[in-house]
Amino acid sequence: MNRARAIRYLTVPSQAAPALLIVIFGALLALATKASLLGIPLALLLITGFFNYANLLLDRLADGIAEPPVLSIEMMNPVGSSRTLMMLFCAGIAFFLSGAASWWLGAVPAVLVALLFASVLPAMIAVQAVTGSAAQALNVGINVRLMQRLGTDYLLIAACFVLAGALGSSVVAADGLPLIVRLAFVMYLWLALFCLVGGVLHERRDDLGLDQIPEEIDDATTDATLERSRTRQVDLIYASWRGGAYQNAWKIITTQLEQSTDPLAELRWLYARIARWPDPRLANRLAGELLPRLLALKHTGEALDIARARLATDADFRPGSSNDLLTLARLARDAGDRPTARALLRDFTRFYPNDRSQPAADVLAGQLER
Repeated sequence: MNRARAIRYLTVPSQAAPALLIVIFGALLALATKASLLGIPLALLLITGFFNYANLLLDRLADGIAEPPVLSIEMMNPVGSSRTLMMLFCAGIAFFLSGAASWWLGAVPAVLVALLFASVLPAMIAVQAVTGSAAQALNVGINVRLMQRLGTDYLLIAACFVLAGALGSSVVAADGLPLIVRLAFVMYLWLALFCLVGGVLHERRDDLGLDQIPEEIDDATTDATLERSRTRQVDLIYASWRGGAYQNAWKIITTQLEQSTDPLAELRWLYARIARWPDPRLANRLAGELLPRLLALKHTGEALDIARARLATDADFRPGSSNDLLTLARLARDAGDRPTARALLRDFTRFYPNDRSQPAADVLAGQLER
C-alpha cells in the first residue's frame, strides 16, 4: 500500500459521522469520570459502544464501502459482539502486564511488553474481523500466517499501532490539556488504526485468500461464524438505512444475496431480522423479493403468512407484481381468510395502474363481496 492510500484510510475518522461520535462520546466519557462510581456503568456502555463502532467501521472499509456508518442503538449493546469483548479483554491483559513489568522490572520491560502487544494486536483484529471468532484471533499460527501474507503492509500497520500508542500515551499524560481533548485524540487514533486495518484487508483481499485462513473450523463454528457475519451485515444495513442512504442499504443486501450459496435462506433470515424494525419500508421490499420465490417453490403457507404480517404492519403493502397479488388473494380466499384477500385487492388500480390483470382482480373482488 502506498503512502497516499494509507493516509486516506487514516483520515476516515475525520468525516462527519465518526467525528461527531468522537465529540459526543468524548464529552460523555469526561462526564462519567467526574461521576466517580456512578459513572462506571456509563463509561462501560460508551467504551463497548465505541469498540462496536470501530469494528463496524473496519468491516465497511474491508468490504470496500467508503462511507462511514452512522451510530445506531444496536451498536450500543454491551454484550452483543464477541469481537468487542475480546478486545476489551486483551487491552486489560496488556495493561496489567505492562503495569506489572514496570512495577517488578522497571520501565524498559514495560515498554517491551507494550511494543509486543502493539505489534500483534493488528493481526488479532484482522483475523477476528475475517473469521468472526475470538478463538481464531488467539490462534498464533493463523496470526503468523496473516502477518507473512501481508508482508510490508503488516509492518506499516504495526508501525502505525506503535506510533499511535506512543502518541496516545503522551497526550493522556499531558495534564495541561482538557480531559475531553485527550479522550477525543485517543478515540481518533483508535478509529484511524481500525480504518487502516480495514483498508489493508480490502486492498490485499485477493492476495490474502482470507477465506482459507480458518481451515480447522468445524461445522458448528462455521454456523456460528455465518450468524455473526449476517449480524454484522444487518448492522451495516441498519446504519445506512438510518442515515438515509437507502440505495446503499439495498446494495449491501443484493451483494449479500449474490454471494450467498442459498439466497432463499439468506432472504428469509434478513426478512426475519428487518421485519422487527419500526420502519416497515425495507421489510416490505424484502417481502417483495421473497414472495415470488416462495410462490414459485409452492411454499404457499409461508408466503401467505408473510403477506398477512406485512398488511398488519402496513396497510399499503402489496407484492411486486399483480400476478403474485392475485395468487395470494386466491390462496387467502381458499383458506377462508377473506379479510386478507380483500385487503390485498383493495385499491388495485392505485398500486397497479393500467394493469392487464385488472379484470381478473375485479372478478375476484366481486366474488369476495358475496
